[in-house]
Amino acid sequence: MEQFSLHGQATGQGHNIKWVLQYTSPQPPLLFLPKALYDTKLPAAKSVVGSPLARFTGTLEVDGETVEIDDWLGSQNHNWGSKHTDEYAWGQVSSFDNDQDIFLEIITARVNIGPKFLGLRSPWMTLAVLRIDGEEFTFNSVVQSLKAHAHYEQFSWRFRSQARNCRIQSTIAASPQAFVALPYRNPPGGQKLCLNSKIATCTLRIQKAGQPPRKLVAKTVLPSKFSQPDNQHDVPVLRT
Repeated sequence: MEQFSLHGQATGQGHNIKWVLQYTSPQPPLLFLPKALYDTKLPAAKSVVGSPLARFTGTLEVDGETVEIDDWLGSQNHNWGSKHTDEYAWGQVSSFDNDQDIFLEIITARVNIGPKFLGLRSPWMTLAVLRIDGEEFTFNSVVQSLKAHAHYEQFSWRFRSQARNCRIQSTIAASPQAFVALPYRNPPGGQKLCLNSKIATCTLRIQKAGQPPRKLVAKTVLPSKFSQPDNQHDVPVLRT
């Protein structure tokens, strides 16, 4: 199995972080969108998980305190595009507490249509990809994404979706204290403000065809981002 390495450091606002890590990539890349959409202009923002369920070792140093990383589960991801999605909630779970071989990535989003002053928006769409028991279930076709049900607020998100042979229902949430507000530069101009947490909780219910339902819980280490146009919240904004 091929091993990769990464190292670097960042300093700002009186704090310093440094990392020296190695990771293995035991699974093939995960395409979050239908493959054909990676060659189209829309959606403007795209992503791929290069290494789902990657295993990390090494050290992380934060303000002089060293944290040993010993076989931690995570992922390596890549995002790109001509603009950020206008409104969205995004989450990723690299293993659950009661099953470490499950990977979930999901987004609920909508975009502005036409000039912004018109106030026209697309319907809400929810896309997901689930890897479980050696199988991959995709809930990311246009029809499926429109049929899915989802609702997110500043600190919680509920969704459910169904493919031909699998149904999922989940809640992702965290306390306001578990979030930071991060400004992201938007390529067309201006910036987006996102609430970002790495310690949210996910409860996932899975019903595969012909099998009893399963309940999975990930209590920590869940990347989550919530972006809304009004940005009304009490979370301090980290300035870059």
